[in-house]
Amino acid sequence: MSTTPFVSVIVPVWNGAGEIEKCVAALSTQSYPRERYEILVVDNGSSDDTPDILARLADIKVLSEREPGSYCARNLGLRHAAGDVIAFTDADCVPDPTWIETGAARLSERPDAGLVGGRIELFSRASESETCRLYELTFSFDQETTIRKGRCATANWMSPLAVLRKTGGFNAQLKSGADFELSRRLFDAGLALLYERDMVVRHPFRGGWAELLNKRRRTTGGNWALLEGKRAKLRYMAGIPFGWAQRIAIVASNTSIPLHRKPGVAALVSALSIVQIAEIIRLAFGGNPRRR
Repeated sequence: MSTTPFVSVIVPVWNGAGEIEKCVAALSTQSYPRERYEILVVDNGSSDDTPDILARLADIKVLSEREPGSYCARNLGLRHAAGDVIAFTDADCVPDPTWIETGAARLSERPDAGLVGGRIELFSRASESETCRLYELTFSFDQETTIRKGRCATANWMSPLAVLRKTGGFNAQLKSGADFELSRRLFDAGLALLYERDMVVRHPFRGGWAELLNKRRRTTGGNWALLEGKRAKLRYMAGIPFGWAQRIAIVASNTSIPLHRKPGVAALVSALSIVQIAEIIRLAFGGNPRRR
């Protein structure tokens, strides 16, 4: 692969009027030669001002995917991509100026790579609660660890286009977790999943309990949809109390969490487990996985 392959950056967006401009601005000022990459923003049926904002932004390609789901949007981007390399990030993320350059260089070194995933740093918004901030610092976006386990988040992901097309892209039936499902398929196919610490995007802390609880409902639906058979579902359900106990122990032993904050973080851990169980019950009785 050339050290300056043409790169297609794909960004799905749904009701991202408050965030998409910052993301596009960061993508438009990369150190990588501008003539060697394109920015494809896929609007996924936004009902806010996102379409108007996208119409004003220069030097991007705007696509529209009406079928709900970010993975439907990413697959549409894949069908229109002109690049040798595909880069994914999210509409609320802010990539570092050297993001494309660093990821493309790492891929060029490893022809056996299925993907390279980078570091996801969290940044503050004025509204987030301290409890949620401490929870996310402890448990969220540890991309290095998840890649070692054969999974990668699309907030910070690059792959050769040929690899993604050969594997069929994302499972668009999933509203959550299709990034982990696809990276697992790449891993199972014998392709290398690489972690690059210097390939950085920044993601905002989630502002409050509601955002984290909604995310847990959504990811629970994604996990549930991947389970096959009653035995797998029972194992998943049985693992919830063990996961809860493990996280409570991490909170208790984590010296980065001030002592007076530990009860609040532990309460959030417990609330997330309760929401997860409630969501499983809803899904088991015929409910559909949530989009958000």
